[in-house]
Amino acid sequence: MRTRRLLITALLIAAIAVAGLWFASKTKPVAKSLPLQSAGESDDLARASNVSNNPLQLAVPLVPSAGHLASIPDFRATLGQHLLEPDTPRRAEHMLEILEHWAAHDARGAAEWLADHFHDIPVDPAFAVFFHGAVYQTDLAIALANEFSARFPERRPHIGSCLIAALGRIGEHQRAAEFALNTAEENDPLWAVAAFHHWGEHAPEDARVFISSLQSSRRRTAFRAMVSGWARGDPAGLAHAAVDFEPTEEREFALITALRQWAARAPDAAADFMVKNGPLPRAALVLED
Repeated sequence: MRTRRLLITALLIAAIAVAGLWFASKTKPVAKSLPLQSAGESDDLARASNVSNNPLQLAVPLVPSAGHLASIPDFRATLGQHLLEPDTPRRAEHMLEILEHWAAHDARGAAEWLADHFHDIPVDPAFAVFFHGAVYQTDLAIALANEFSARFPERRPHIGSCLIAALGRIGEHQRAAEFALNTAEENDPLWAVAAFHHWGEHAPEDARVFISSLQSSRRRTAFRAMVSGWARGDPAGLAHAAVDFEPTEEREFALITALRQWAARAPDAAADFMVKNGPLPRAALVLED
């Protein structure tokens, strides 16, 4: 009986193997062209049309590979060919992909093309993808942002926002903050808010050290933006750190902001923290909202 079962099992295994070989012989491989970027990067660029509504949204950094660049040997010519095609969303998507890779490879050349074809491509997402690629040439990217702002002053707030988002994306938080604070006297206050919010979310202690060196007129905005980012990224960590802040309005703001976020995510842990740390001015109101 045992021998019979073993024989049946062996026959089944052999039959399955034969069927697999037959299926493989009937299935032809499908050739696939090399994509310009990974699936994740494609998804990011597919959302590029929404950048004008939220130019500060963060995305995965683009690190172009030799294969990507080799797939478009002449960026200028390829974009020129697309300009001859009917104006469709698909054409715009392709052009934005090419512009991003061009900026990563040759930021100056891509910038000159973008300035000359300002009305031939969706301009707000174009600036976003341009800085997404160009930011790895950080000094040049900052210089080009200033040049773009001078040439297209009506787009200046968006241009600065795109650069700040790109700098934050690759961890250049201090460069983003310095650009936001020092580019010009009339700089958009939202630049500083965006730069310090992202810095606080990813490296709050470094942001605190930098903020401590600012003049008082700038410190309050920077501190509150940093705290908002910190609370978003790690509300419990902010709450524990804020307990040791100097007893000022800034400490109270940090505690309230942290506890609001913490209570929304883990109310029991936030309440336990408040009990263990004694009276916290006004912060007790957080859990009652």
